[in-house]
Amino acid sequence: MTLAGMIVCVMSAALYWTRQAAPPSSSAIAAFYINQRAHAVNGYDLTMGPISVGWIVVLCAVLCGLLLLVQPADGKMMQFRSLQVGLSLVILSLAVLHMGLFAGVIAALAGGVLLLCGAILRYR
Repeated sequence: MTLAGMIVCVMSAALYWTRQAAPPSSSAIAAFYINQRAHAVNGYDLTMGPISVGWIVVLCAVLCGLLLLVQPADGKMMQFRSLQVGLSLVILSLAVLHMGLFAGVIAALAGGVLLLCGAILRYR
């Protein structure tokens, strides 16, 4: 489940997360090239502070995937579960903050739930 969630989350960053209005144009030539409809924005173009939402989602998902490479000792299971649950909650919170019927948000929600379920199932 963790691997599937990681793949879905990484793909969600490249999908559309929101729509923005077209930039204003002052000339007829610019108006010809710029469509007056709203433009779709993917996760890499959507920023929160200095970093884009897409890179945050990819970083959290890849870190969850990297946790699959480590077999923790019995005493460290709770720490690994907490780390993966925290990373998946970051992805889920970003998707909830940008809630809408967009492919990127829906994929991030699905991937975050898969990562969360993967953490609970793996580190029982």
